[in-house]
Amino acid sequence: MVGPLRTTAAAVAAAIHIAGCGSADPTATDPLKVFADGFLSDPDRVVIEAEGGTIIGGYDAWLRLMPAEPLQPRFADGFEPIDCDAPVAWLRRVAGAEGLDSTGLLCRAYRDARLDIPNGRWLVEDYRDGRTWFRVWKGKGD
Repeated sequence: MVGPLRTTAAAVAAAIHIAGCGSADPTATDPLKVFADGFLSDPDRVVIEAEGGTIIGGYDAWLRLMPAEPLQPRFADGFEPIDCDAPVAWLRRVAGAEGLDSTGLLCRAYRDARLDIPNGRWLVEDYRDGRTWFRVWKGKGD
C-alpha cells in the first residue's frame, strides 16, 4: 500500500506546485480586473504604472494610472468631491506615494449603498502630471 500512497502524494504535490507557479502571490489582486471594475475606459489607452492590493480579510486594491485620455469611471454620477487628506495619507502609507500632497489634486469618493459591508472607491486625479490614483475596497474599512 505504500507505493500507491507515495505516488498519489507526489502527484498532489506536483499539482500544487504547478498551480502555484502562475502567480508569485496568490492573495494579490489582478490590476486588469481592478481597472475593469473601476473604469469603462479602454485599458489599451492607459498605462498602469503601479498597483497593489490583497484579497485577505476583504478586497482592497489600488492603481496608479497614466491615461492617454480622460478616464470614464464606473458609477461616475455617484462620485462626490471629498477633502484629499484621507486618500493622500492612505496612498502615502500603503502605496508608497511619499511625494504626493493635496496640491493640484481633485479627490472624489463613491460608496455603494446597496452593499451592507464597508466599501468604497476613491479617485485621486493629479492635474500637475496627469496621473490618476484609484482605490476600491469591499469588506474592509478605510
